[in-house]
Amino acid sequence: MKLLITFASNDTVLNIEVSDEMTLGDLKAYIEIESSVASALQVLVYKTQPMENDSLPLSNWNLESDDVIVVVERPRELPSATGGTAPTPTPGRGTIPGAAELEALRNQILNDPALRSNIEQRYPQLRDAIDNPTRFRELMSTIENERRQQQSAADQEMARLQQDPDNEENQRRILELIQQEAVMENLQNALEHNPEVFGNVTMLFVDVLVNGHKVKAFVDSGAQATVISPECVEKCSMTHLIDKRFQGVAHGVGTAKILGRIHSAPIKVGDSFYPCSFTVMEGKSVDLLLGLDMLRRYQANIDLKRNVLVFGDSECPFLSEAEIPRIFEEQADEAAARSEGRSASTSSSISSSAGARSSPATASPVARAASAATARQLSSSQSSATSPPSSFPDADIQNLMNLGFSRAEAITALRQTGGNAELAAALLFQ
Repeated sequence: MKLLITFASNDTVLNIEVSDEMTLGDLKAYIEIESSVASALQVLVYKTQPMENDSLPLSNWNLESDDVIVVVERPRELPSATGGTAPTPTPGRGTIPGAAELEALRNQILNDPALRSNIEQRYPQLRDAIDNPTRFRELMSTIENERRQQQSAADQEMARLQQDPDNEENQRRILELIQQEAVMENLQNALEHNPEVFGNVTMLFVDVLVNGHKVKAFVDSGAQATVISPECVEKCSMTHLIDKRFQGVAHGVGTAKILGRIHSAPIKVGDSFYPCSFTVMEGKSVDLLLGLDMLRRYQANIDLKRNVLVFGDSECPFLSEAEIPRIFEEQADEAAARSEGRSASTSSSISSSAGARSSPATASPVARAASAATARQLSSSQSSATSPPSSFPDADIQNLMNLGFSRAEAITALRQTGGNAELAAALLFQ
């Protein structure tokens, strides 16, 4: 259940997840880590009544999810040279707990697996230090020092900026600090309440039979065409079925060579067989990609609730992460590393490439005419009927012209894509 922890001395609020079996002492220890208020100084108040006896489980108080518990700090008087008292620590500004308090906290963590799991998830650097008293004390002191220094630096900068709030630069910086704080708060909330979004998503693969051979197929509803690799074609004994008149180059995020097209071959999904057409393409990290053409044709349903692919009258379960081909994940990671800052993935690369079916230079006259008509329509939509002299590289223009388009069409597409030849080719083929 979730509890809302507030502090009587300030406006600090903690949202924590606990179990009914957790003891009151363990809850205080958890609050100590989050707020730097020593558990010995904490008085927890629930419905105006203090919660006593640290050995009792939280179920003793009949807590419910989203209940509010108020932390009241006992005054701690420490003798000083002048006979005064030391200030009481407050959350976010507290003093570093002493060795005895840290050791008591460590023992509580060791004796409570649930608490230990929460601590290790929140502070991974403490995972190997909990069993070592000295290391644990050092890391806790370091964590608290860093937090206090960061908070102090932020407070000092904000105070300096607010001395001249009418200054334009100061206003801009104050806005940046506020936005950073909002981002960090949003991140913290996501880590606490929605941590699964930071994990890797398992791609959708199913086991199919192509011409009697078992293949792991990648299901991608964002791909226009169903794509098969030449290695998979050879393994499935379908090389003789490739129609090489559909050769060409697919342009998308990068380029890939289209070797041709297999117009019809049997594919078994679940318990049923279906005729399927394939675009044979080099340079892809999957053997077979089930694209939108076949998914739509057989009214497929990607049922994520039941984790199955409904294909025609059959159902096929999606593969677990352990069953997914490793080469797919490795190449996807390499592509992501090479294109840092770009939202491109292996599946989107295949999807974009599959959209460019074949080069007009070797495709059928119908396909070439359709491509040329699309390009002419694109060209005619421009405000000027004639294109000015091009500032784009002649090599890029010539490459687009080699695909069957005119010079004016190539220049228009390059202008619309900011000189990106690959995007220009994809635009012309749309």
